[in-house]
Amino acid sequence: MLRNIFFVVLLIFSAGLMAKDQTFSSSKEPTALVELYTSEGCSSCPPADRWLSSLKSDEGLWTKFVPLAFHVDYWDYIGWPDRFADNKYSQRQRRYAHEFSEPTVYTPGVRWAGYEWRSWRRGGLPNQTPQKSAEVLSFTLSENGRFTANYPADQGAARLNVAVLGSDLKTQVKRGENRGETLEHDFVVLNHKVFNVAENGQWQGTVDKPSVLAPQYSLAVWVSKDDSQTPLQATGGYLEKSFWAE
Repeated sequence: MLRNIFFVVLLIFSAGLMAKDQTFSSSKEPTALVELYTSEGCSSCPPADRWLSSLKSDEGLWTKFVPLAFHVDYWDYIGWPDRFADNKYSQRQRRYAHEFSEPTVYTPGVRWAGYEWRSWRRGGLPNQTPQKSAEVLSFTLSENGRFTANYPADQGAARLNVAVLGSDLKTQVKRGENRGETLEHDFVVLNHKVFNVAENGQWQGTVDKPSVLAPQYSLAVWVSKDDSQTPLQATGGYLEKSFWAE
């Protein structure tokens, strides 16, 4: 009898350990990456931040689209250094402009599946992505931060992008164009890593804990070709509350 009880307890404990792994997976339909380029130093950006936050209640979240906000640093000089900004994100926006022969970069700027999209102010989202076909992108994250990602090798994907996002974040701005405002943010990129060519369509690596604490974390994962930032497929989702619990 005691042996049976011990066996049941061991099974429950083992199941609890296995439950620590989280898997995010797309369908075979293209999932759009929605990228907002924004800055706390830009007075035009709060409406775009609110628009991105409104997508939390959209039924297509994580299945039809994956949202994320890259905070750029090129407005920091006008009085308010954005704590989420990184020059790497500014360079990413500039590479897009170069890739699509666009004359300049600006904030707020939105890209839908890699392409410039200015109609976000009207509300809603496009009905389809420029990519007509895709395959399943899967990503499994273990409790130690190690991951395995898979995307068919014959689809031309050379790079895997993994971004940790923070939501329910607030900043009291004391200087600059938004002085006196309390800004609220969701899906903020807290770190972003790129992993190069996979072996047989599989990547392995580590997701680092971000230095910025957030009430809610999520992941955005996408693949692209070697010579283009345009996403081929994306997936993502919320992390368990306990994943990076203090």
